[in-house]
Amino acid sequence: MKVEKKVLIITGGSRGIGASISIKAAQMGHSVCVNYEKSYKKANQVVEEINSNGGEAIAVQADISSAKEVEHLFTTVETKLGTLSALVNNAGISGPRTKLIDLEASEMKRVFKVNLFGSFYCAKEAVQRMSLSNGGKGGAIVNISSQAAEFGGNGLSS
Repeated sequence: MKVEKKVLIITGGSRGIGASISIKAAQMGHSVCVNYEKSYKKANQVVEEINSNGGEAIAVQADISSAKEVEHLFTTVETKLGTLSALVNNAGISGPRTKLIDLEASEMKRVFKVNLFGSFYCAKEAVQRMSLSNGGKGGAIVNISSQAAEFGGNGLSS
């Protein structure tokens, strides 16, 4: 029985936990998309590390707060790597460290657009492509978040 390769998208895969997940997934034999918004150089360093060690990885720029860019991300991955097997929703941002009374709504909108709607857009796109009822082969979605919600601190109102 031949095992098909697994294709993963890791949002925010260019640094920190996302980079570590990208590298580990590639070491396990998975093809990896390292998604980034602004960290082109860091994303390509992760991709180079994976590819130079015999893995398969690509870097794809996309702002996950945009449904259109998310769709382009997923289409690019399927064109270059194959059928999607898993999504790791890792990308996230923090708002300014300030007191709630000093926080502007516009600052919170960006946090919600990336952290909430970005994860939603990616999960929706992944389900549309992986769902058995849509002709997909099944798959998995992993959502990663911060401990800040549970272990808040001074100035972490956002």
